[in-house]
Amino acid sequence: MSFTLKKWIQKEKWLMVCVTMLLFPIVLRGNNSDDTATFIVYFGDGMSVVDENFEDNRAVLDSVAAYVRGLSSHGIAVTFELAGSTSPNGLYDLNQRLALKRARNLKNYIVRRLAVEESTAKIASRGIDYAKLRDLVASDNGMPGREHVLNILDSVPEVIMSGGRVVEQKKRRLLWLDNGKPYYYMKARMFADLRCVEIALPAMPGVTVGEEPKDTVPTAKPVPEKVADPLPDSAPEIVADSLPKPVPEPATVPLQLSDTIRLQHVSAQETPKMDEVPVVDDQFVERMALKTNMIYDALLAPDIELEYRINDRWSVAIEGTMAWWHNDGRHRYYQLAVISPEVRYWFKTKKPWHGHYVGLFGGQGWYDLENGERGYRGEGQMAALSYGYMFPVSRHLSFDAEVGVGYMHTRFQEYLPVDGHYVYQQTSKINYFGPVRLKFSLVWRFWPDKREGGVKYDY
Repeated sequence: MSFTLKKWIQKEKWLMVCVTMLLFPIVLRGNNSDDTATFIVYFGDGMSVVDENFEDNRAVLDSVAAYVRGLSSHGIAVTFELAGSTSPNGLYDLNQRLALKRARNLKNYIVRRLAVEESTAKIASRGIDYAKLRDLVASDNGMPGREHVLNILDSVPEVIMSGGRVVEQKKRRLLWLDNGKPYYYMKARMFADLRCVEIALPAMPGVTVGEEPKDTVPTAKPVPEKVADPLPDSAPEIVADSLPKPVPEPATVPLQLSDTIRLQHVSAQETPKMDEVPVVDDQFVERMALKTNMIYDALLAPDIELEYRINDRWSVAIEGTMAWWHNDGRHRYYQLAVISPEVRYWFKTKKPWHGHYVGLFGGQGWYDLENGERGYRGEGQMAALSYGYMFPVSRHLSFDAEVGVGYMHTRFQEYLPVDGHYVYQQTSKINYFGPVRLKFSLVWRFWPDKREGGVKYDY
């Protein structure tokens, strides 16, 4: 049989495709069906930025690039479906936005890296992926209270709202079960598997997708615009089934895209169209926080504080308190004014404006206190250390609890109110070391930091 140069080139072209599939197998964690291949990219708790160094994301993303090249070599149109999900950890509404943001950021990454059109990649949000969590619970024989957990996952609605407020949800039932023991077991062992985006691509004919070591994955290149010419009838036939087939991992939940917000029973879920999910703008960390100490407010000494965030570690604040109540007819005075600057160091905690901090503050105060019998009028100074913890309750509101211990010096005059006059008695002073501050403040965070270098974060 004659062996022409044209036939040799055609044969060589198809041999290269086969060698590529043998040497560059796809790293896959997920499930395969007859018409899709699924890849999973994972994210840290509360994070939405695509991190190639997190878990084995680099190998998975390289595998996506290699698989896309394989699709192009088979003449298959490349389309991506990306479904983001989160764990139950955190607030419900914020998790819905975070799941979509993860999918959108991964879409942007794929478009840039593989030089594909944006229209080929569609995104959706699963929100909290309770379906996958159920499979993980069902397969874990060591799960405490497994039957009760499965019953909650199957029967309790994900969320029920009334008057714009969440009044019931699965997470709350799970937290109540056995004092939260099953919930924290799942949080430690299963929640990390839910913080991800699943990428669904068309299946490649005759190729079984399996798992291989990272170092066998090639460096990704943009998908070529032109597909190789089809093989003529006279060319040698390559049988795809003859290729090695790594054993796939156990199948998990098929890729199903559910509504961003599911307010009814689990049985009422519907699959939305991919591009109909609303996109939420990026959120920036606020520079300023306006506070009021509700303990001082309750003592009729209105308090206000302004704090400026310098960076993730440092902030400065200034607080003012004033009470100016008096009744000249009865000679009862309650006059107080305090101003106190403070510098704070924030420990590395969950998020900006969320976690533990220590501070150093000073203060100057003036007072006139009289209960109708004896009055005290003077001024004082203090210097102290503080410890506090701030936690968010909504996108812009937080609570801040703080105590301060330090030194205070005050010098004052004692007087008696007699016939409309104030009769001087003596001058005294006090040096005191101990608690000097107690705060439980309502905090409003504002002024998003959109300058260059401003930090984005999902609350």
